[in-house]
Amino acid sequence: MKKVIFAGDWTMEKVVGVQRYTSSILLELDKMIGRGEYKGIVEILVPRNTEWKSPYKHIHVVKRGKIGNKAEKHLWQQLVFPAYVRLNRAIGIDLAQALPVWGCDICAIHDCIHEAYPENFKDHSLYRNLYLIKVRAAVRNKRRKIVTLTNDSKSEIQKYYHVNDDRISLVSCGWEHMKEVEADNGIFDKLPELKGKEFFFSLGSRYKHKNYEWVIKAAGKNPAYFFVVTGTDAYSSEIDNLKEKKPENLIYTGYISDEEIKALYQRCKALIQPSLYEGFGIPPLEALSVGGKAIVSNKSSLPEIYGDSVYYLDPYSEGADLDELMKQKTAGPDEVLNKYTWANAAKALCDIINNISL
Repeated sequence: MKKVIFAGDWTMEKVVGVQRYTSSILLELDKMIGRGEYKGIVEILVPRNTEWKSPYKHIHVVKRGKIGNKAEKHLWQQLVFPAYVRLNRAIGIDLAQALPVWGCDICAIHDCIHEAYPENFKDHSLYRNLYLIKVRAAVRNKRRKIVTLTNDSKSEIQKYYHVNDDRISLVSCGWEHMKEVEADNGIFDKLPELKGKEFFFSLGSRYKHKNYEWVIKAAGKNPAYFFVVTGTDAYSSEIDNLKEKKPENLIYTGYISDEEIKALYQRCKALIQPSLYEGFGIPPLEALSVGGKAIVSNKSSLPEIYGDSVYYLDPYSEGADLDELMKQKTAGPDEVLNKYTWANAAKALCDIINNISL
């Protein structure tokens, strides 16, 4: 019986992005084990000092090492995790971009943003260079399987890292985590400007490729509406530039909870995601899952995912008349919501695991 060990350094961090991806797939894999749909032994290796509480019933949690700073994090990713995998003669899996150079059989590369948009990291060049060293070393191992989110991101990986087609598989994103989130309408008490007003909502980091310049321009062209922009500023040097251009009808909230995000999804006229580049782009999927609408860029992976279920914008345009834009015809969200689920992602990952020989 195969033994599988997942890297769990992500349990030391907020559950967003790659952490959400890993956590949600593991939750579905845990259910599959409980139903007898997956027969292997599954562990998650986590640092001893994590405060994370496991939600899993059938995935065993093992603690080794500790992470107290960035140096210890890299040592844990590159030494502690792979050594434990090899000691157990197991299949090592990293879904949160720890990118162990050895001792890992399946790793996720969510996008190639470090290659495509180096300007995102002009104030964090050491972080970018370290990432690039790891990812380039990781893909050189020809026995290692790579998982990514979309055909678009697969093409990017092949473009930058020349990985053979048969080494890359799609394990996409899902939305079921939103079922567990209770909308917190208290966010509207924190944003009194929205009382009695209609608004558009955008969610994500302030990286250059997220293209919040478009939202600023759209706010200027649509003064009847407010525009709420939320998300982390981690590793971004764009926030000061964006704040300088902020019109009066645009609100930056900083990081807010999933519960508050759900309330905004449900009440906004539409979520706007004007990205120039996305490995997947999960916020529109979340918005559609709770009955909201979405306006997304017609570039990168977004048309591949969302098809006819959303409104499309040109991210290189000078904003848009949003009332006019939303006169476009859209289909219902069911096809997209049925295709992109964490359950389907977990099944796709299991297929990859089952085809690996130790």
